[in-house]
Amino acid sequence: MVEHRIGHLEASLTEQEQITIDFQGNLVTFVHAQSLYPQRKILWNDLETLNPQKTPWAVIGDFDAYLSPSEKKGGRYPSQAAMDNHRKALDDNQLVEAVHSGVTYTWWNKHLGRNKIIGKLDRMLINQKWLIVHTGWAYKALNWLTSNHSPLIGWNYNIPKPRNVPFRFIKMWCSHDNFKEMVKENWHVPIEGNPFFIMIQKLKRLKQALKIWNKKTFGHLQTNIKVKTQLLENLQIQLDTDYENEGLAQQVEQ
Repeated sequence: MVEHRIGHLEASLTEQEQITIDFQGNLVTFVHAQSLYPQRKILWNDLETLNPQKTPWAVIGDFDAYLSPSEKKGGRYPSQAAMDNHRKALDDNQLVEAVHSGVTYTWWNKHLGRNKIIGKLDRMLINQKWLIVHTGWAYKALNWLTSNHSPLIGWNYNIPKPRNVPFRFIKMWCSHDNFKEMVKENWHVPIEGNPFFIMIQKLKRLKQALKIWNKKTFGHLQTNIKVKTQLLENLQIQLDTDYENEGLAQQVEQ
């Protein structure tokens, strides 16, 4: 086992299949299980040794195993022994799957036609203490993007969203032909006062100018991204229920 500590984070790594982070008394274990059962068993033995029954604990990642036949479409029937072992590992570690939404099948082999296989290999598991401490916890399986696995994102519903979202500089602005000239013109408009006051006021003015310029130049970027992301998610959810629809699979692939 290798251990590292950075500030409030303490991480441990064993067998290159899991990394566990301790953040202010909450343990989060990220796993990437091997495809063969003997290697997966080593992982589960490590987790059983790690199991902190009195500490909030979440285990998230690619378990490379199914819990039921309905979690796989295409290819060979899932191994009953592998499913039984996976369920037993969850029971032995007193872990349950967190409330979840999003796509059902988190993995796709990127094949079409008769060779296409989709399945639920990725999930977030939590123990009883996590349920008690983080009562509004849930996770969402997002769309396949650059990987053939769905990213998983977890959050607590009981934590309100911030109202004052901080200003964010968007890197792609720099690639626009008019960006530097717009910044230069805005910055050179004079302001009276001491140097520190001038600097602060120019930054505030530039921030507002960038927001306006961004909307005029790129439109409502975040809204457009959300629309495109939702369209992709809808396609993938349709593919979950209409597995043999090759047209849907090709649209998702594109």
